[in-house]
Amino acid sequence: MAGHNQPRQLQAMLSRAETPESTELRQATSALLRASWYLLETMGLEPLAPSRLHQAIEKSTIYAEL
Repeated sequence: MAGHNQPRQLQAMLSRAETPESTELRQATSALLRASWYLLETMGLEPLAPSRLHQAIEKSTIYAEL
């Protein structure tokens, strides 16, 4: 169960203070999620991707500063 708390703690930490490091981390995470999705898409495997990945990509692209 500790593994489930870590992402929540990270999210809470990032939402408290907007620092250059947190912005950079958010942008890097967003880029990784999009790259993962595009790779699956180009291989024709997007139907096999977990729905949480697609949700994370949608949310990350909304909040990402591109």
